[in-house]
Amino acid sequence: MFETLFHRSFEEELKNLIIEHRKKSHLSQSDLAIFAGVSRTAVQRLEQGNLTIQLDTLLKILKILNIQLYLQGPLNDKPTSSFSLAALGLITKTGED
Repeated sequence: MFETLFHRSFEEELKNLIIEHRKKSHLSQSDLAIFAGVSRTAVQRLEQGNLTIQLDTLLKILKILNIQLYLQGPLNDKPTSSFSLAALGLITKTGED
């Protein structure tokens, strides 16, 4: 039950973050989909709180909206930064020449 409540809370938080960043960027769902190289349906599903999408699709959308993803596990002293994710090839580093 705790996992279900946590999962729903995460879905709601991510959904709201994506909607807020998209709107502040003055992008339609279609525009965001085009820039991210994903389908409009994928953007629409995320904004509805549906997280059953491919990880690479989520990362493409987050990258366009300049939202960084951090991971932390029980063996980490601090969250894994987006730069570490870039080293894994999951996202690209920003601010490089």
